Amino acid sequence: MQEELSQPYDVKLIKLSTGDNLKLDYLEINPMGKVVPALKHGDTVITEAAAICTYLADEFPGAKLNIPIGTPRRGVYLKWLFFGPSCIAPAVIDRAAPRKEEARRGMLGYGYFEIVMNVVAQAVAGRG
Repeated sequence: MQEELSQPYDVKLIKLSTGDNLKLDYLEINPMGKVVPALKHGDTVITEAAAICTYLADEFPGAKLNIPIGTPRRGVYLKWLFFGPSCIAPAVIDRAAPRKEEARRGMLGYGYFEIVMNVVAQAVAGRG
């Protein structure tokens, strides 16, 4: 996202093998210790990829990467922005690391892999 914005940035990698995500300096950024992207912009700290993308797109409107607040299409923009990490990623992980037992239907709030991919295919075809 920073590349798309043509904004300067620094990357700081953390090593899971040494528990960097559980060290105090990282927990100050992300108290859950989750290994997700984290962005510090001025005094603002944002974690979670979709939240970072939304924040940056809104913070730098000149790049025209967002649908501005108040625009009727903003809802659809937000839907697809959050669909990836909330639906596609869990479905792909579920497919890549199959469970020994089938999950209870109510536990799969994001839907089965095939359902998620069908939604994406319909959207690409202009029907969703």
